[in-house]
Amino acid sequence: MRLKRKIISCICALALAITLVPAAHAHQTPDISNHWAKDQINKMISTGVITGYADGSFRPDNSITRAEFMAIINRAYNFTNEADVSYKDVSNGAWYTKTLKQAKAAGYINGYDDGTMKPDNLITRQEAAVVITKVANIAANVTSFKNFSDASSLPEWSKKAVKATYDNGIMSGYPDGTFKADSNLTRAEAVTLLSKALAMPSAPSVVAPNGTYVGQKFDNVEEYLGIPFAAPVEKWKAPKDVTTTSKDVIRAKEFGPSCLQPYDPTESASFNTATDCLNCNVWTKNSSKKGKPVMVFLYGGSFVQGGGNNVTYNGKGFLNNMPVGEDAVIVNLNYRLGMFGSLDLSSLKGYSSDYKDSLSLWILDEIQALKWVNKNISAFGGDPNNVTVFGQSSGGHSIGYLMTVPEARKYFHRGIMESGSPFFGITTKEIKAEMSKKIFEALGVTSIDQLTSITDADFEKNMWSYYGPNYGTLAARVLDGNVVPEDFWQQFVDGSAKDIDLMIGTTTGEVDTHDFDTSGYPQVASSDKIMSLVYSHYNELGTPKYAVSTIGNDKIINEYLATGDRTQKAADLFNDMATRIGSIYYAEAQSKYNKNTYMYWWNWAPDASKLTKGLSSPKLSPFGRAPHCSELPVLFDSGAFGYGELGQYWLGGYGIDDHIRTFCDQDIVPNQLTKQAVAAWYYFAKTGDPNNKLIPEWQSYNASTRDTMLIDSQWTLQSDPSKQDREILSKIRPLGEISR
Repeated sequence: MRLKRKIISCICALALAITLVPAAHAHQTPDISNHWAKDQINKMISTGVITGYADGSFRPDNSITRAEFMAIINRAYNFTNEADVSYKDVSNGAWYTKTLKQAKAAGYINGYDDGTMKPDNLITRQEAAVVITKVANIAANVTSFKNFSDASSLPEWSKKAVKATYDNGIMSGYPDGTFKADSNLTRAEAVTLLSKALAMPSAPSVVAPNGTYVGQKFDNVEEYLGIPFAAPVEKWKAPKDVTTTSKDVIRAKEFGPSCLQPYDPTESASFNTATDCLNCNVWTKNSSKKGKPVMVFLYGGSFVQGGGNNVTYNGKGFLNNMPVGEDAVIVNLNYRLGMFGSLDLSSLKGYSSDYKDSLSLWILDEIQALKWVNKNISAFGGDPNNVTVFGQSSGGHSIGYLMTVPEARKYFHRGIMESGSPFFGITTKEIKAEMSKKIFEALGVTSIDQLTSITDADFEKNMWSYYGPNYGTLAARVLDGNVVPEDFWQQFVDGSAKDIDLMIGTTTGEVDTHDFDTSGYPQVASSDKIMSLVYSHYNELGTPKYAVSTIGNDKIINEYLATGDRTQKAADLFNDMATRIGSIYYAEAQSKYNKNTYMYWWNWAPDASKLTKGLSSPKLSPFGRAPHCSELPVLFDSGAFGYGELGQYWLGGYGIDDHIRTFCDQDIVPNQLTKQAVAAWYYFAKTGDPNNKLIPEWQSYNASTRDTMLIDSQWTLQSDPSKQDREILSKIRPLGEISR
């Protein structure tokens, strides 16, 4: 697992257990009369949580021991239950033995790996921060921050805790801008931070069939993070139901790991990964408000990268831009990726039917998450009978398949496919099998036992070395006939998903970021180079059933290229073949059965002059169009953090050292555009109709008018945009399609 945090097994805790004297003498503390913390100290004394010394002093600037810190916490929070303890350095007759037993029962201490507790040691500021996060049930979502000049020296084990206490106003730095993590905590500081922790509102919690989930509230939104939606992962086996019940109290304050994947400084989900990754995140403004629409987001990343802990997909941004008075439940989730989500194990010794689903684990994980949502989402105020799945890129592809799987259709009612065409990136079983053998050879395994015994740490070693050469086939899906029907498209054309409302669209410059020559931005590559990229994709993946492919269609391709400047048309073809023509096919087919079918074309892109600041080679569209992922930072209002894949190129970026580095203005996304997009997506999820007072009337899609909403700074409804291109490419139908 990445971010291998040093587990501070001991983080003993907090408490100014000061010599107890009669309450009548509690006010006799002359050494605090002019102290900066006198108000907090006097308040704590008046409530009986602390007292001074027998000589009438308080000694506010003295350091505090671990045991003293624990004692005051136990009294402040009324921790009275006791658990057995057996530490080498704690005797039964010590004054703090009972204190440690109470702290152990409360769950905020464990002890050191050497079996000691070190109760008489002075507690440092960073140790106090870690304990307070446990006691006050708070967490931080980002491990890197620069609020203190010495923040870079914080160790991994305390970094999140220090940020959490800072974010919640519990701890702050010194006037010189430092935090001084290793400095000993003073008695006055202990009283102050505990006073602030006690003043925090109680953490939101919900009681659901699979757990009592304790979350937190930020920016007027309740969030519940890292919730397991399945039992612990068994490598290359189908997911199983989670076994927890409502009696299990589950702390849901930190993102869980995303699926193990190659480390990529532009993909924040790759910073914290594991093979055991089946967890989800839930956001809502008010969990007590019932009957709200549920929106489940599936991230993109070519089925190889990405995760629910990517900073772009935080549901708070979406919810805080919703129309006044409206609320929803936003869910995102992790599913298995790359070789962990799709691999043919049949050539390995020891293969059995236990691994029959290994080609389609990615979609089984998604279905398992939807099953968890159906069972538990009412506890968060969501309506299990009004669930919309929305996803981008490979997440959009997934929705195209989910609509054809009967087990999945039971759990959702609407879909929003963003830049996702299930015809793009599918391959044959034979090609996938050969790719799997190359992976096994690179890993040095010949049996199931050898493969499943590899640790996460060993998988991570040189991961790009065997992922890079096989990226295309790792990303490709297979119609296995076991989970995904081999005739999925024919079933869809014949109305298998007729009851699912559909909104679908693409960006105008989906893969334009590939269209540069070797000198980089802003020089456009030749038409021959662009076409070589187009052909190489299809040549690598072969001609599986239902592929929409250039192979064998040279006459149609040449007709398309002849309609304008050849370089421009090559770029247009790359975009259309990758996502747009397939999306049109989906809209055409669904509109025959369901009037709630809507299509969009996203054209808004940020001002290039703001994106090139500080960058030598930004990945932008050389034609001024909207690249792949352009709608995501708008929908989730993620501002300068942007989407990991594009983060370092436009809406801010990620650096290896501090993860977050901003290169452009934070207000690069027009606020009105965010409000409009969120309203359209939300109302579609709520009613099946995206229309709202912030946008022009949006007519549903049909094969006659082909009304499509062009989304830019100004929204305009267009009839059959880029008609000539569509008519030419429509001659390339999915392979094996049966005309009705």
